[in-house]
Amino acid sequence: MNFTRYVLWVLGLVGSVIYAQSQWVQLNSPVTTNLYGVQFLNPDTGFVVGAQGTILKTTDGGLSWLNIQPPALTSDLYDLHFWDASTGVLVGSGGLILRTADGGQTWNPIASGVTDALLTVSFSGSVGIAGGTSQTIIRSQDSGNTWMVIQTGFFGGSFQGSYMLLSSNGYVAGDNAIFQPFFGWSTDGGLTWDFNSFYFNGSEGDLTDVVFLTPQNGFATGSVFDGTGAISSTTDGGMNWSTQPFPSALFALTFPTNSVAYAVGNQGSILRSTDGGATWQSEASGIGNDLRDVAFVDTALGYAVGFNGVILKRTQPGDTTAIHPVAGTIPQRASLEQNYPNPFNPVTSIGFRIADFGFVKLQIFDLTGRKVKTLVNKKLAPGTYTMLWNGTDSSGKKVSSGIYFYQLTFDNQPIATRKMMLLK
Repeated sequence: MNFTRYVLWVLGLVGSVIYAQSQWVQLNSPVTTNLYGVQFLNPDTGFVVGAQGTILKTTDGGLSWLNIQPPALTSDLYDLHFWDASTGVLVGSGGLILRTADGGQTWNPIASGVTDALLTVSFSGSVGIAGGTSQTIIRSQDSGNTWMVIQTGFFGGSFQGSYMLLSSNGYVAGDNAIFQPFFGWSTDGGLTWDFNSFYFNGSEGDLTDVVFLTPQNGFATGSVFDGTGAISSTTDGGMNWSTQPFPSALFALTFPTNSVAYAVGNQGSILRSTDGGATWQSEASGIGNDLRDVAFVDTALGYAVGFNGVILKRTQPGDTTAIHPVAGTIPQRASLEQNYPNPFNPVTSIGFRIADFGFVKLQIFDLTGRKVKTLVNKKLAPGTYTMLWNGTDSSGKKVSSGIYFYQLTFDNQPIATRKMMLLK
């Protein structure tokens, strides 16, 4: 091994974010509160909300998080919708609605007209709905600036999921007063509603999230009374539902495309479908925390959040490295940056820059000089790159705590070697 110079990592240049073979990695989270909602606008910019007023923002794909919670806010926040990096709304306990027009620098309270907890919010353009406890439904037609109460005050039941497919077609999902999965649909932008209840293959429970791909074809996740989970689907607009059972309760669902879908739930459970929800395969999350929301930028790059501040990121699929360009200028020379954070647990990011097209290797070694893992081993174009390492070796096993070295070579010539520390 060659031990050479240390160079500070400067972001914002032409480059890419590289991730190893398809897997979920736990990101460094600045909070330990329960997290309930996540949304990403692109691979870099995302928002997370949770208990005790938690509001987090990232502009680097989750490598670092900015706490944008107002100082006096202590209410739980359950869901969010952002139209762009500047404008968004949050919903929470006690009928709370907050709106920002400056990317979260300031938050303005918006009158909801209700005092029940608002658990879910969804928009299509300027028209949106929010649902909550007591079977509450409220509606906005001006991007969340004002709201109209459609219904509230029912004894029992709640709506935990909502989805605006079009400005005319809206859906809510939850449970009714007798613990049946309960579904509602509107064809006039949320002004009037029809409702339908059913059972999970004969069992009681509640719907936790809902997504519709067309006005007729929809899916909903669920929690069955015995603690197991369910994914229900309809092909007739919600009049009839068929249910697939799963071992753990499921709480969130997303379809990046009509064929690829993800669902998350209790004890770190993650499911993936590549056939439009017909069948589902389990993906290892590496954690036991309950997961409460999931969001994807494309079919492979996604995020999940859950209890105790956990934030997961799904890297690109396959055995090869995936690249996402970042705007900027071409680096003038190759360099290797200090990993961040350092020391770290459970994941750290390693940045490097390449000035010419050539063959790049980024490898990790232990104190004895034994190679632990190769993170990059391919030809790359000039640019700035970032690699996540989650403390595993080449076989996927967790390595022990201690000091490790990472080395960058370009066309078989050493560029730099740096030291990092893994803590457990």
